[in-house]
Amino acid sequence: MARHARHISGGDPNGPVAVCALTSEKLVSPLVGVQGVAIAGIVYTANLGITRIIVTITMPQIRFLSSAQGCAL
Repeated sequence: MARHARHISGGDPNGPVAVCALTSEKLVSPLVGVQGVAIAGIVYTANLGITRIIVTITMPQIRFLSSAQGCAL
């Protein structure tokens, strides 16, 4: 799990949204700049990655988990 920690970035500390950029490391930095996004990161495998995100999020204000892949910002 430590390998994945470097691909998580924090944004709006009061934001209600966590975003999974799937396998695109390039999307993490722009996503944390979006208002309302508290945290953004990537996963390498869908079956374990999403589960780990849900288990790992300890921020009580997070109410939404969104995914993004290859979108233009």
